[in-house]
Amino acid sequence: NEICPWEGISTSTIEVLQWALNPDGNTLTSSDIPDVVNNSWGNSNNADECRSSFRNVVQALDAAGIAVVFAAGNRGPDPSTVNLPGGLNLDLVVPMSIGSINGNTLNYPISDFSSRGPSVCGRDGSFLIKPEMVAPGERVRTATLQGGYSTVDGTSFSAPYVSGAILLLKEAFPTLSGKQLGLALYNSARDLGPVGEDNDYGKGLIDV
Repeated sequence: NEICPWEGISTSTIEVLQWALNPDGNTLTSSDIPDVVNNSWGNSNNADECRSSFRNVVQALDAAGIAVVFAAGNRGPDPSTVNLPGGLNLDLVVPMSIGSINGNTLNYPISDFSSRGPSVCGRDGSFLIKPEMVAPGERVRTATLQGGYSTVDGTSFSAPYVSGAILLLKEAFPTLSGKQLGLALYNSARDLGPVGEDNDYGKGLIDV
């Protein structure tokens, strides 16, 4: 359970995602639906989670045109460590799982801590590969709750780069869905590491 900051009440993560489908509680309006939902959390990568209720919620968010972005997790470099439900592979970019690179170093090496694929949910080809993309998540300068700035590590800082990129693209192409915008980033990513898509970098570094 988590505490919903907008109401101060305890509720489940699934309920929070369901809330994103209708934030104002009015089923006659759609202008309140977000363009992207950024997630920085995950469950164990037990294969049982591949059949959990999160599948239905992620599918519902996608059907509403919402991009669903997850931090891949910080349990690398071992294989199959991408957190679920970000490790679900309902479509090529549904949901999107984002790994971390060091953006301060030449050639943008993958961060040791960045969780790796393949997905424990099976399938083959590109559907099996996780993460989908990478973004800076190592030695990232950020504001702190106490004031001032700090340097931090984690895929929790990579995923917001992708969510922000989705919003930039939405400004330019307002009629496209979250999945379509995710595919645009996926197909234009700059290949890193081994040639082609792989279970460290996915398609590579996002390139808006």
